[in-house]
Amino acid sequence: GAKIKMRKLPDSWDIWTGDSLDLLREMEAGTVQTCITSPPYFALRSYLEPAHPCKAKEIGLESSPVEFIARLVEIFREVRRVLHKSGTLWINIGGSYAHSGVCGGGSPIENRTYNVGGPSPKGRKTDRDKQLTMGGVLPPGYKPKDFIDTPAMLAEALRADGWYLRSEIVWIKRSPMPESTQDRPTRAHEKIYLFSKESRYYYDGDSERIITDANPIGIVKTAGTQHKANALGQG
Repeated sequence: GAKIKMRKLPDSWDIWTGDSLDLLREMEAGTVQTCITSPPYFALRSYLEPAHPCKAKEIGLESSPVEFIARLVEIFREVRRVLHKSGTLWINIGGSYAHSGVCGGGSPIENRTYNVGGPSPKGRKTDRDKQLTMGGVLPPGYKPKDFIDTPAMLAEALRADGWYLRSEIVWIKRSPMPESTQDRPTRAHEKIYLFSKESRYYYDGDSERIITDANPIGIVKTAGTQHKANALGQG
């Protein structure tokens, strides 16, 4: 088939701030080449003060993983609308644990409080400040200490909503944050998913090539396998 022609990158950029869904609905369809994002994880952190006027719109504070995934599907449906037909979506997302300290739960928003660890030296919120102290309500269907696999849930939900799920990439953290748990391994990875709007899309395989003296033609090396880079997403 005919190759997809790509437009030159702009010399300037616009930064839009506001609610993601509201801003996406203002954008023209088919005008975005790619979306690279990492939405707030479920029941892990709060980035707005309790009295903030946009608190109800904050992503990640839904009462259940099902509501959380439904919210993200609605937002990414608008992302698909504004994407060019050759566009791609890249999502970095991690899971959490049900009712195990600050990394799980599912209590109603009004029952959640800040775990304030004191202001940082520069007066900004630290990760500890942003972490939530969760109440005793578990998400429906979950037991205490269950892993909530929201990455897999989101990937399947977006595929069912019309996206092409093209790849699951494991981001291995060489120096992960220590965890106090004594009965499971430390979480040392997160998932990155590649989605496309259409079955054929722009993909810069050359950027993955590893050029060395022993590999002069630039073979792509991925997870122990080798294949030549393919600049047009197919197969």
